[in-house]
Amino acid sequence: MNDKSTVLQKIHELNKSYSAVLPWGPSEKILTEVESLLMSYLESHPEDTEMWLKLIKVEFTSPFEDYERIEKYVTTLLEYDENNVQGLLALAYAQRAYRGDVSDDLFVRLQRCCDITTDKKLLSMLYLAIAWYYSWYSLRDEKKHELSLLRSIDYCGEYVHNYELLGRLYLKIGREVEGKKMIRCALANVRKIYGENYSSFDVTDINEFFYEFFKGTHITPPNLESLRELLD
Repeated sequence: MNDKSTVLQKIHELNKSYSAVLPWGPSEKILTEVESLLMSYLESHPEDTEMWLKLIKVEFTSPFEDYERIEKYVTTLLEYDENNVQGLLALAYAQRAYRGDVSDDLFVRLQRCCDITTDKKLLSMLYLAIAWYYSWYSLRDEKKHELSLLRSIDYCGEYVHNYELLGRLYLKIGREVEGKKMIRCALANVRKIYGENYSSFDVTDINEFFYEFFKGTHITPPNLESLRELLD
């Protein structure tokens, strides 16, 4: 199946089926079908960035969450589009979730992207990923971690995770008033709580990945509650 419009239409139908079963638990069978469609298409169209990002999003979706495959697919994308910001950010999250840190090599690439990117919202997410690098225990640098988060907020003050991480840092080092102020800013930026509406859920929409794991504006109820508890 090599016609893109046909593949996208089939995926759309599978998404509707996936959304229908979500309240009772995600369907691995449906995810496998979506994955198979995308992989088959990409064999014939190996430089279709949109479809690579869709496949990467599928791999981030529970119960898949296969970080080794994510690294493999992102690497394939970056081989022909080395400065693709979305790919680099997805790789940064995968490394942090799977290996615990952002690699030195990826850190250098993220910094290089900061020098050539003009989109402020992308820059905000890039500096969040750089802040993750500085939080890794083997090279922890609280000052650079703080400055990276401040730059992330400066580029976009509409997100949640940059304020949240800065608030947690301030609370940890005893700057309670500033910390709670940051947490309140984070809470004010929440736009969607997962679980309230499954009807439009798209397992291939890479934007949903960034909403949840970089911007933080879309949040699960447990994560929302843990954020609120920081104000107690």
